[in-house]
Amino acid sequence: MRHESSSGNCSIKRNRFISFIFVIKLPNTCLLVKYRGINILFKFYGESLFNEFVTNQYDLAKEFEILIGNNPNFEIAAAPMSNILCFRYIDKSKSPEELNLLNATIRQVLLEDGEFYLVQTKLRGTHYLRTSLMNPFTTPKHLNQLLDKIVTVAHTIS
Repeated sequence: MRHESSSGNCSIKRNRFISFIFVIKLPNTCLLVKYRGINILFKFYGESLFNEFVTNQYDLAKEFEILIGNNPNFEIAAAPMSNILCFRYIDKSKSPEELNLLNATIRQVLLEDGEFYLVQTKLRGTHYLRTSLMNPFTTPKHLNQLLDKIVTVAHTIS
């Protein structure tokens, strides 16, 4: 069964039986809210809020790209096309294999510390740290703190 509703100039078809999980991340907590039906979200928040959120997170990823690009200790895998950015710590005195191990170790130390959460990925055999900017309260200050923490951890490991 389909339900149609209009919001502004846009007509949206939604399946009222769709369910998904919406995650709200706050410092040191994670609220998991399960919504039955997308209609509920649009009814309470409207499309503009979601559009604003997606745009803000993309803009933040672009700001993070600039921060990383201005820091000689890091390199970016590719320009962000969404809220996701892959980057890695670099040390010109280390081989590619040593850098892969160093970045994997940095990630593990950050996870154990619990202050920041990053995932990892490999692109063309190179290990990268991967961040998905989802918290609406994240600011460039937090991203600078993350980069500072990575540098500190890297110096501690090396």
